Amino acid sequence: MKNTKQQTTDLAPYEVLGVSPSATPAEVTAAYKVLAQIFHPDRFNGSPAPVQKEAELRMKSLNEAYSFARRGHLMDRPAANGITNHAGGPGHVKWAGVPWEEACRRRAQQAAKANADRLARDKAARSGNAVPVPRRGRVFPSKLTGLGLAEHTQNITCRNCRTLMWLPQGWKQRLADTVYFCSTCEQILLAR
Repeated sequence: MKNTKQQTTDLAPYEVLGVSPSATPAEVTAAYKVLAQIFHPDRFNGSPAPVQKEAELRMKSLNEAYSFARRGHLMDRPAANGITNHAGGPGHVKWAGVPWEEACRRRAQQAAKANADRLARDKAARSGNAVPVPRRGRVFPSKLTGLGLAEHTQNITCRNCRTLMWLPQGWKQRLADTVYFCSTCEQILLAR
């Protein structure tokens, strides 16, 4: 019986980190870094107080486990941090009726979606389609800067706003009677 308790105590820091007791120091460090990113209390600013408190307790538990696992020692105080059950038992904090793990998962998914949306908006803001305008007898200044690259890539960078503009199919054949404008700053991109 005493031996079983000793084995459970040996595993406590590794269970917190989610690695095996035979994990290498590099594996322990990698697991710690991933979990520290998830549970760092700064990520939960603006969250309800119970969620912030749970994040602080989880981070404290994680720091203790990492410290002991790196030194290869037993965790003398497995319950000193106040977390008694990592699986959702008594004392398990819920946020608006959602278990802690689910709240973290949702928050990570929302952050990933927001990041993807931001990248898409940035890409759309920094690129667009060149606007073809027929000459119809109007005279425009000749502007052929970037023509060589545009022939190969089908895009051109606006010299004014530095936005990447995609040229439509067949743009080269219509260059004599069409002027291409930047859709962002409305400056001439190509004119012959």
